[in-house]
Amino acid sequence: MDWSPNPLNRFATDRLGKLWQAGVTISDGMKHAATQLRDGVIVPFLDRGIESGDLPGKEAMYVRYLTGTDKPLNVLPPGVREAVPAAVDRSRARDRSRNLYSENYNLALPEAVAKTKAEYPDLASRFQMEIAEREAHNVAKPFIGQTIPLPTIDEQGRLDIQYEDYNEGHSRNNFRHPLFQTLGRFHSDKDGNVIDRYDFTNHDTGRQYASQQTGGAVEAANFLAEKLGLINDSSGYEINAPIN
Repeated sequence: MDWSPNPLNRFATDRLGKLWQAGVTISDGMKHAATQLRDGVIVPFLDRGIESGDLPGKEAMYVRYLTGTDKPLNVLPPGVREAVPAAVDRSRARDRSRNLYSENYNLALPEAVAKTKAEYPDLASRFQMEIAEREAHNVAKPFIGQTIPLPTIDEQGRLDIQYEDYNEGHSRNNFRHPLFQTLGRFHSDKDGNVIDRYDFTNHDTGRQYASQQTGGAVEAANFLAEKLGLINDSSGYEINAPIN
């Protein structure tokens, strides 16, 4: 992913920084006016730039998140639109199944760890884990090689697209791919729309990487937006955009 510094990054970080340094106190009236300005002017401007490609997609989608808006994004960057069909095709061709060995192993392991710690409290942790893993394996052993096929389309009529559907070698670290840190993992529906939610609640690693690529600008902007009350842990927006 290329989060190289650009005017959009600098604008977001500089403006938030100046507000924070000034110790701005925002009244309810100011918040209402700011919300009207954000959703009536700033977000539509970002959306037009995202759709046309005049603004860099990854950065513009992130700045959109920093505004705190919950207005759905109904357009996609040109590069993302072009990349989605191939990912959809690979997802449709991907085998889907439940691995019963893995499921039973993962269910048995926590109990085995607790049991081992209780029985061998003085044993080094790595040896405790070896014992627990062996016990979990024995529980799951009868299920080795057993799988249950899963439907390609889920009960909501949606197709799931995972990192492996657009990253060569099944790696989730193809940072330069247009879908990485724009859509990430997402769904497409029967009408050909991209369905997703853009947020960072469970994506700290991705944000840390982006921040490293910008000399800390991404993390700083996120921190300042939180301090100003623009975003919180539940912030984000839905994406419901046609592929074509």
